[in-house]
Order: sequence, then C-alpha cells, then structure tokens
Amino acid sequence: MKLLNEILGTKYPIIQGGMANIATGEFAAACSNAGALGLIGSGGMDADSLRENIRRCRALTDKPFGVNIMLMHPQADEFAKIVVEEGVKLVTTGAGNPGKYMAAWKAAGITVIPVVAAAILAKHLEPLGIDAVIAEGTESGGHVGEMTTMALVPQVVDAVHVPVIAAGGIADGRGLAAALALGACGVQVGTCLLASTECPIHENYKAALLKARDSDTIVTGRIGGTPVRVLKNRMSREYVRQEKAGADKMALERFTLGSLRKAVFDGDTENGRAGSRAAARSPPGGRNFCRDGKRSQRLHRRGVQGDHLMKLAFLYAGQGSQHAGMGRDLYETFPAFRAAFDEADAAVDFDLKEVCFTDAAGVLSETQYTQPCMTAFAAGLTAVLREAGVTPDYAAGLSLGEYSALACAGVFDVQTAVALTAFRGKAMAAAAAGRTCGMTAVLGLDEAPLQACCNAAADEGVVQICNYNCPGQLVIGGDKAAVDKAAELALAAGARRCLPLNVSGPFHTSLMHPAGDALREKCKAVRFAPMQFPVLFNCLGHEMGETDTIAALLEKQVQSGVRWEVTVRRLAELGVDAAIEIGPGRALTGFVKKTVGSAISCYPVETAAQLQQLLRTMKGA
Repeated sequence: MKLLNEILGTKYPIIQGGMANIATGEFAAACSNAGALGLIGSGGMDADSLRENIRRCRALTDKPFGVNIMLMHPQADEFAKIVVEEGVKLVTTGAGNPGKYMAAWKAAGITVIPVVAAAILAKHLEPLGIDAVIAEGTESGGHVGEMTTMALVPQVVDAVHVPVIAAGGIADGRGLAAALALGACGVQVGTCLLASTECPIHENYKAALLKARDSDTIVTGRIGGTPVRVLKNRMSREYVRQEKAGADKMALERFTLGSLRKAVFDGDTENGRAGSRAAARSPPGGRNFCRDGKRSQRLHRRGVQGDHLMKLAFLYAGQGSQHAGMGRDLYETFPAFRAAFDEADAAVDFDLKEVCFTDAAGVLSETQYTQPCMTAFAAGLTAVLREAGVTPDYAAGLSLGEYSALACAGVFDVQTAVALTAFRGKAMAAAAAGRTCGMTAVLGLDEAPLQACCNAAADEGVVQICNYNCPGQLVIGGDKAAVDKAAELALAAGARRCLPLNVSGPFHTSLMHPAGDALREKCKAVRFAPMQFPVLFNCLGHEMGETDTIAALLEKQVQSGVRWEVTVRRLAELGVDAAIEIGPGRALTGFVKKTVGSAISCYPVETAAQLQQLLRTMKGA
C-alpha cells in the first residue's frame, strides 16, 4: 500500500484539515512548506475571497496544496468552477455529494477526496470516481458524526478500494501509527495545528487548547441533531444545560451569537465557542428577515466574520398533517390570524371554523375539506408574521402548500387561494371517485430500484413515484392493488419500511389528469399578480423559468411528482440558511434535516405558544 505522501507528493502522509475561517491561503502554504498537504478552508469565504486565498497560497509555496469545499455552501457551484479556473490540483469535500462536479474536476486533473462519517457513504461515493476518502470519527473538533475513528476507519477500508485517510482525534505520531495499523494510508489533522505559530487565531485560544486535558471537550447540539465538539467553558456548559432543559433552537442560536468570534479572534475562552471547525456551515454575508419598511426583526447565526443575518424561506405544509383543533389557539390569540381566517371562511361553502377547530362531522381528512382548511390555517399564520415585519426571501410549499406560498408572494389574495384549493380538492376527489386507490411511503430505497418495483407491479394497475421527499423517503401512489404489490417488491428489494398513508386519493399521479384539466379551465378566470419574491415550484424543484406560467405549473403539479428534495437543495444553493415551517406538524423540518443537515435551520410553527416564542426571540435579537 502506498502511503499518502507517495500519492500526493508531500514529505509526510498528513493533510491539514480545511478549517473554515482558520485555514487561509497563508496557513495552508505554511503547512505545505512544512511537509504536509495544506488545505484552504472555503467554508467562511465567498467566491472572490476564495480566489484571492488560492493565489496567495500559490505565491507562498511551490509545494502541493488543495481546497476544502463544503458542498452545502450557497456558493459551492462557484467554488467548483474557481478551483478549475485557478488550476487547483486537489479538492476535499464535505456536507454533500460531489457527483455533479466530478466530470469537470476530472477533466481538469483534480484529485477529489470526500470526507465521510460512515462506511456506507464512502461505498456510495466510490463509483463517482473519487481518488481517496477521509474517514472522520466523532473525536474530531467542530461538526461530528457518531462513530469513533477506531471503529470507522477499518470499516471504510473494508468497504472501498480507494485509499483511506483517517481523521478525528489524531494529534501525534502515535495516532498516525494507529491509523496506518487500521489500514489508512495517512491522516488528516486539524485541532493540533491550531497551537502552531503560523495559525491565525488568538493566543488565548491557543493556550486553552494546550492546557486542555482528556475530559475537557463537550459535544453541544446532540439533542437538536447538530452535534459540535468544542472545549468546555462557561458558554458550552450553559448551552448544554439549556438544551437539556428544552430550550428551542432559536433561543440556543441567540445564546451563542458571535461565540466563535469571541474565542478565535477576541480570545474570550470562557464565553467563546472554541471548536476547530465550528463555523463550517456559516457562509459570509446575510439577509434581513423583513421588508415593507418596518423595524428589522432578525435572527442571527454564528460566523467568525461576525454575526450575520439569516436568509429566510417560508415552507408551507401539505395535506396529511391536518388535525382537529388546528388553529383554534391562534384564532383566539392573534387578531391578524382571526381576520385572515374569517376572510378565508367567506370563500368556502362550509363552516371553516367548525371543521378546523372541532371536526364534529369527521370530514377534515376528506380532500375537499382538507385543502381549504390547510390553506386558511397557513394564511392566518402568514398574516401574523407579516404584521410583525417578517417576510421571506423565498417560499415553497409541499403539494397543497404551494398555493399558500404563492399567496404569501402576492400572486393572489387569501380568498382566491382558499377558493382555488377548495376547487382543487373537489376536482381531485372527483378524479379518484369510484376507484380503489392508495399511497405508501417507502423508506430506505433509492429511486431507481423503486421505479423498477413500480414497473414490475404495473400489471395490477397504475403505480408511480409521486413524492421525492428526502433521501431515503419516497412515496408511491396509484391503484391500491398496484401500490400494494410495488410495496411488497420494494421490501424484497431492500426497503426498510413501507407505510400506507391515510389519504383519499392517488395524488400527484397520472390518475389526477382530470383534475389537471379542471384546474386549467379554472385558472383561466384567475388573475395572477407578479411574485414579490421567488417561489420554488414542486414539479420543477426550482423557480419558474421565463417561458413558464403559474397556471400551467399548477395544472402540471397536481398530476406530477413532488420534487421536494431537489427544492430543499435549491434553497440551500440560493443561500437560505433559515426556514419557518408553517402548518401543522414538523414533517418539512424533518425532510430539510435529512436533505441538507444543519445547512438550513428550521423552526416549525403550529401553535400560539410556538409563534409567540418565535416573535419574542426575534425582537430580542
């Protein structure tokens, strides 16, 4: 087995970790000159600063160096082009799949080395043409996985045929020797380099690292699903205490405002957040939450270049999360919610409040009632947020929620939105009338094998993939016999679970074609105003194009698959790093987390208490 230095042309089998806002061009050059492979950490940079750092690094060393790209960075596409244009010969990646860049990178002769925290991910990436893989255990600083380096490295070595580089908890020659014994060809180190003379961090931070003992780190964010390893201090202990006490995500974000900057640059090791890669998900720049000339209500996010404002999206829930009682406390608490809800009530031919608040007749889950009720609920919440000065940079809605997103963007008013969804619900119910249909969520199976299962079950009737919710969660729909057969085949093909859904029709399949025809005729009488901000459409997974029309997209949406995973990835590409989920339940929050991890922080809002907490937090920011 070749050692890493033989592969990379360095003196030692060591890669310097691409620590965001720490691994500058100067620092990477110093590491390369010392015999390792220096990496420029692009996580806290924009396109111009990355290009500048590459050029500074090249001017300071004639040794090999590379660039680390966090793939969930909103400018990842630009970074991918820059490394080609600037002649960078090695790229490491994290927080995503580098597949879409591989052809261009390989054509440019770039060595590509992803960072992984699980053997299954390494195995998934190998066919893309990667040159090696960095297996990073939970002992690492900054954002961490769950598996230890000792357990992870040999599993990755056994899973792939490319060289494996070990990372996490490695700080000296003994760690290197252990990594080689586990089958790795070299190591990536980060935290141990922070104490070096060349590292551009405060001397107090360096001293705290040198003083730290074996039990002096702590992992924050485990409960919230965004674990980060940092040094124990007053701030991190209080963070964990608040997290265990049930503090919401936004309150925790406020508590840590500017904490990394305090540690790294100001030298405040008691109130600062000291973790080698703690800012890896914080791109520079920022956005205000609000428009309309009202007082700026803001949510901040940590970033070593200083606190910045979040770029916000509103995400509207779809059908399936409705329940009796939804909106009642909001109606009683917020006049703006009540006014919007009453306006919606005037657009339907049933008692909206009775169905939403009590559902005595048990009709809320019937499509023709569900859709206007969910739209009215969303309109009320949107009205309260708008009154508080909170409007988004982007909006998207899952299936039915798309109508609420369009209403939020000013395309039509509340009454029109509710009337349209009421009509849509009746049209969808009529399209499925007299037909035994079903929908089933399939967990743990990729699109291609699931499509093969649908093809094999087609002799039983129509069955199609109708929702692409997030990695590992697809939904099939159509004739019940065909859906059941496809689900059975999916389990045999390796699906973890197949869960029948409590819905009343084969939504987003070709069986909804009559509903699409009805919507096309209905929309001829609707005036669609220009969008005040972009809305991402289900059937596209992105914003509408120059030749698209809203009416045509709504017609297509009702009978086409919902591309929610692609939509979420597009929001991340656009720089969105915060989202408010509007609607009953937390399904969209879960989909976002499974799709882009911690790159977008989601705040579900369903109750008066949640909304009050959201507004309090924003006012205090």
